[in-house]
Amino acid sequence: MKSRFAMKAVWAAILLVSILATGASAQTLPMAPSAEKVCAETALPPSDLLLPQPTLTCGPYCMPTQRTTATISGSGSNCTNAQNSLNSQLQSIAQNRCVNDLVFLGSCSVVIHNTTSCTLIAAGTYQIQGYATFHCKETNC
Repeated sequence: MKSRFAMKAVWAAILLVSILATGASAQTLPMAPSAEKVCAETALPPSDLLLPQPTLTCGPYCMPTQRTTATISGSGSNCTNAQNSLNSQLQSIAQNRCVNDLVFLGSCSVVIHNTTSCTLIAAGTYQIQGYATFHCKETNC
């Protein structure tokens, strides 16, 4: 009985090896395409054909150069008023610098940077200090 089982196992192994060998030899591997063919098939059209081109519009834009104001103080009857005073003054300084000193249309991208926290400096008067960074506005018209 054992020898019969062993004989079947051997035949099964021989058959499996034969099938694998026949299958492997019957297959032909494709030839690798030439480099020129690969490049020609994968070459992309020029980028201007892929994406719609933006239309140039006439209008204002922020110049890339960032500028900075001096550090100043804002004051008011409470911290909110002191902050509003500081913001307003710094916006005006940035606007005037761009228009009057540098002959641009105005300021843009103004960011206020507080350098001190709001402090009570006298009875009923609060103060805060800071500066602004900004860009000047120009037009392409």
